[in-house]
Amino acid sequence: MKRYLLAALVLAIAFSSCRHKKEVVQATTVASSDVKADSLNKTDNYRFIISFYSIGSGRDVVAYQKFNAYMADYQKQKNLTIATEETPWGREGEVDYCMGLTELAEIEQREFITNLKSALTDAKWVHYFENAPCRNKRR
Repeated sequence: MKRYLLAALVLAIAFSSCRHKKEVVQATTVASSDVKADSLNKTDNYRFIISFYSIGSGRDVVAYQKFNAYMADYQKQKNLTIATEETPWGREGEVDYCMGLTELAEIEQREFITNLKSALTDAKWVHYFENAPCRNKRR
């Protein structure tokens, strides 16, 4: 009889602990989706972010030079200055350039982004983000 009571007690504890874990997982899933939704609605989103990263040998210097040349040529050609927020974040020269592109019309923004990406098609260690917060922004 004692064996049955002990077995029933162990099963009850096991089932109650399993149910609790499922509730915790669901709660964290909801919380993380709320954070993602909040980050999409924030006003500190940038229209375009280019991130130069490294995999242990420094950033892609050629791509970085092409980026700087493209920015200089584009700004000279259009006779304007594009506000760019530089955010260094790594030990090997990793850096994000966050651009709101408010100086450009919507069509010009799309052209700017498309042309910049095509100028850097050979880039090895570059990521692009659109309509996102500057992920490594220091406050």
